[in-house]
Amino acid sequence: MLEIEIARTAQKEFLHYNAKDQKIITQKILNLESGSLVGVKKLVTQENIFRIRAGNFRIIFEKLPGNILKIARIRRRNEKTYR
Repeated sequence: MLEIEIARTAQKEFLHYNAKDQKIITQKILNLESGSLVGVKKLVTQENIFRIRAGNFRIIFEKLPGNILKIARIRRRNEKTYR
């Protein structure tokens, strides 16, 4: 089981989405917490930064030492998502 930390920026982004989208995102975060890394992809330009798809959203997170995942961003997928 992994420990999840959510950055303040990600929390603010999460609150801007409607209830349906929040439910999809929450389910993906719970899957990550349980250790399911299905669909996780490493970002090429970063060292320990990964993403997972949640519908039209991307959850960007960092793998920290000690089985900790820090969710940095929750963004709707578009051309600016990974900048």
